[in-house]
Amino acid sequence: MRYLKLFLLAWLAVFVQSSLSGLLSVWGLLPDFMAMIIGLTALTLGTGPGILTGVMAGFMADCYHPSTMGLFTLSGAVSGYWAGSLRERIYKDQLSSQLLTVGLLSLVRQLFEYWGRGGGGPGGYFSVLLRFGLGSALFTVLLGALLMPQMKHFLSRPGKTKLSLT
Repeated sequence: MRYLKLFLLAWLAVFVQSSLSGLLSVWGLLPDFMAMIIGLTALTLGTGPGILTGVMAGFMADCYHPSTMGLFTLSGAVSGYWAGSLRERIYKDQLSSQLLTVGLLSLVRQLFEYWGRGGGGPGGYFSVLLRFGLGSALFTVLLGALLMPQMKHFLSRPGKTKLSLT
């Protein structure tokens, strides 16, 4: 049941990020829903489920963007591993630690996306980081403060394991 929940959250994150991004844009900044779900999963359940969620979400995102096939899968796996390795080093149950991790994951994922678009351009990665990266990471953190407690509740809520006839 847990893996079905992970799949549903990963699919929802990719769908919202890829299909509804125009509706969610503020000053050209977009929240990174994939970073939210990957970070939350890795911090809550561990490195293995974090990597699995990152790979699932990344592969689904790659299907939306076939020109850079494999890039989102790689960034998802790296993000899941990185967040999972932080799990024992930070206060994983505090929302502030989770939000800081998700903000950093958003920056890491944007680096991969920048490489996928060919990099280059005036100013390089640092101008893109200053123009879009920090703002998007902050937007992700602010939106994550609202959404991540509900996502954590959804992940941790136990499913019914047996039927009762009484």
